[in-house]
Amino acid sequence: MMTKSVLFIGYSINDPDFRLLLDRQLTNFSGSVPVRYALLKRTNEIEHEFMMKSANIRVIPYDDHEEIVHFLQKLSDELTAGSDSLLSLE
Repeated sequence: MMTKSVLFIGYSINDPDFRLLLDRQLTNFSGSVPVRYALLKRTNEIEHEFMMKSANIRVIPYDDHEEIVHFLQKLSDELTAGSDSLLSLE
């Protein structure tokens, strides 16, 4: 988690122990950890900003769990093609 970007799927980002781990990493390493990503259902801009500022996590919002399958297929295709573009669930 210190040298690679991580994509969180199906994990509660609000878990206190998990949040403590992320917060300690950002404190100890002066915010130099890579951006992390989380697929989160029905979130708002305030939550997105909070996640970015507090844990360096960029939220990828979605409304329906079926969208995750589409997103993961797109991600796989992009990684296979060697693209560095940021995906969305659109």
